[in-house]
Amino acid sequence: MSLFRIPPFDVLADQKEIFPGFGEVLPDSLDRLDRFRKLADNALIRIREGFASDSLLLNIQPETLDDLVQQMWAEGWDPKSGDVNLFVTDFGLVLTQMLQVLVGGQLVFRSENDLNHISLYWPDRGLEVFPFHKSFICLTVKEGESFRLFVQGVSKLVSNK
Repeated sequence: MSLFRIPPFDVLADQKEIFPGFGEVLPDSLDRLDRFRKLADNALIRIREGFASDSLLLNIQPETLDDLVQQMWAEGWDPKSGDVNLFVTDFGLVLTQMLQVLVGGQLVFRSENDLNHISLYWPDRGLEVFPFHKSFICLTVKEGESFRLFVQGVSKLVSNK
């Protein structure tokens, strides 16, 4: 059983402030941001090495993450016995960095060590998204979850107001 516990949401809309339910928000820090970027870069390296896919050598996209998860399921992935936490961490780091590059957002850190509740927040849109939560859902629900649709949905929500 995974130690990773999440609520059943990956997007919160109409947020007047950052969701307080996962702990105190840490102040902005260049050191914390730099550590996050290094962790995300290392996660991408681990994904590339672990999956040895030609598409990963050039440019990772949301569809690439979907393909990797589909490959895992096709090869007998069982989230009850597999290392969900490891994959959630790596996919969540890459997804968070990808979203920030594509649509911006304020990175929200709630812990120096626990990445599970990192979010991206757009105060002018009242929108907060939780990429690690989405990664967990994609890795534990075999059908109907998609990194691509998540990124498309967030992009639309950010650009529509």
